[in-house]
Amino acid sequence: MKRLKHELVIPFVGIFGLVAGLMGAPWMVSAVADGSTWTIGASAQDNNWSSVAYGNGMFVAVAKSGSQRVMTSTDGVNWSARSAATNASGSQVVWNSVTFGNGRFVAVGSGSMTMRTMSSSDGITWAPGPEDLSCTCVDSFESVTYGNGIYVAISSNNGFGTSVITSSDGANWTRRSIHFSQWQSVTFGNGLFVAVGNSGTQRVATSSDGIVWTARTASINKSWKSITFGNGLFVAVGGMDFYDGPGMDRVMTSTDGINWTTRTAAEANPWWTVTYGDGLFVAVSWSGTNRVMTSPDGISWTSRSAAVNNGWTGVTYGDGLFVAVSEDGNGDRVMTSGTFIPPPTTTQPPPDTTAPGTDSSIDVELPFLRIPPAGAIERLPLRPVLLLSGSQVTRGQLITVSEGGFIPGEYVQLVIALPVRILGFGYSDSQGDVTLTGTIPSDLSDGEHSLALYAPESGLGSRQLIALADSALPQTE
Repeated sequence: MKRLKHELVIPFVGIFGLVAGLMGAPWMVSAVADGSTWTIGASAQDNNWSSVAYGNGMFVAVAKSGSQRVMTSTDGVNWSARSAATNASGSQVVWNSVTFGNGRFVAVGSGSMTMRTMSSSDGITWAPGPEDLSCTCVDSFESVTYGNGIYVAISSNNGFGTSVITSSDGANWTRRSIHFSQWQSVTFGNGLFVAVGNSGTQRVATSSDGIVWTARTASINKSWKSITFGNGLFVAVGGMDFYDGPGMDRVMTSTDGINWTTRTAAEANPWWTVTYGDGLFVAVSWSGTNRVMTSPDGISWTSRSAAVNNGWTGVTYGDGLFVAVSEDGNGDRVMTSGTFIPPPTTTQPPPDTTAPGTDSSIDVELPFLRIPPAGAIERLPLRPVLLLSGSQVTRGQLITVSEGGFIPGEYVQLVIALPVRILGFGYSDSQGDVTLTGTIPSDLSDGEHSLALYAPESGLGSRQLIALADSALPQTE
């Protein structure tokens, strides 16, 4: 199994040398995505855009209508129209959802034809899925995700009890059974697939492998429309006045996907989709006064104004930027929040110009080294098996830490807190494993600290408590 190893070295060259060295550098961070201010953008075509995903340095959106139902962007601002895959007769599919995983974009949809999946390695050229998914019903696949080495898609049509399909490669699919609901969204986190629906008595389902599903009870029977995972928490949003009546109880959260708690939304909107990135949950709506809401913890939410009051139907996060797409509008069907930071073209850290004997632990925000929020690290689960062989370290000690369970190919940081510092960084391999190397800061304070592996985009990670060798950890039961 190939493992990527990186040790972070940031030179200290004096304040003037540091500024001079960073001025104009393409990897210098100028802003952090906070979801509070949004800028309008132009889509490649005025299609009914339904979903957007980010992966491998590319934003990809899919649409339910239009002549070219895919658009791509390397920066979230400038978009190019692409041709979606069609079925054998050349008919278009109504594309509802797109995801990225294991180096591939996969989209699912609905329509009167049998082909309702497509996949692409670059988001530009798309291959159609199978023409026959072994069902005479007209499936409407609403959502697709990737995790644990498998793609999972769910359908809102459950007449045959087979509203789940799975694939190991994004091309060949197998039907799976699940209990009744009009399933709307599926996500993966903490080793678990979780789906939510908008009908039935049990509107949540969980699965460790995407194949065998267990019915769960939502905290309240709302029209749940979207679910995401971040920072150790599943967050679902929804709510439609026509079905659910008025009320602000349009968010629910769970740490395990099984037990759910109702939360208060920022506004009583029909929240259409939710995502997580850079320590923040962001949800968008297709109606209402303020059509964006944000939360650092998934529990307390704040209203935000959208760039324009379109029907926002998709949102994602990638490298410093939230990107949302809408189903309507006139040349303004994209909006962004934050500053896009292009991913590094090399997995090596910046050149080392450290003078002999100088300290290399300066905190500098680089695009691939953005300091994660302290709360995001402290809320990571404590690992039952230690990341290190022991709980004591020494200043200046070189450490190597390995962990699995990440999304294949995602960016992972080795950090220590508090204060939060990045010791190393890298990318998980095709199995979701990563090995990172770093040095314990020479000025680390006495007392207890968290050592963690953390993936900023997915929120996956774990931590252990450590202390300096001459500073004992408190006794635990």
